[in-house]
Amino acid sequence: MLNPDFPETQLKISRIICDDQVSEARGKPALQALLRKCPQDQLLDAASARFKTPGLRDLSHSAPYFHTGQFDTLEAVLAFYAKASGLKRLGMLRNGAGEIGRITIIPADFSPLAAFLRSLNEDYS
Repeated sequence: MLNPDFPETQLKISRIICDDQVSEARGKPALQALLRKCPQDQLLDAASARFKTPGLRDLSHSAPYFHTGQFDTLEAVLAFYAKASGLKRLGMLRNGAGEIGRITIIPADFSPLAAFLRSLNEDYS
C-alpha cells in the first residue's frame, strides 16, 4: 500500500521497479503484458533487497544517524526504536513494520547495547 504522505515518490519508485520487471521478461509477451499492470503486492516483493542496508562495522564512526542525521548518538537511536516499538504495540505507529513492535529494549539496555555496537569498530591505531 502506498504511503499517502509520499505518493509522488512512491509512484516513481513503483514505475522504475515495474519497468525493470517488464524488461526482465523480454521475449515473453504474455508475461510482459501481465507485468505492465504491476500490482502493488508484486512490486513490494520485487523491491525487496533493492536498497543496500549499511553494515554495523564502524557504526559509531558514521554519526549523525538516520538519513536525516537527526540523531547524534547511538543511545538516541536506541531510544527512538524503543519508543517506536511501544507505539507500534499500542497501534499508534502508522506505516511501521510489524517487526518493530517486537523490539523490547528498555532505557537500562541503551548504554550496554551502544557499547557493544561501538566494539564493532575497526582498530585503526
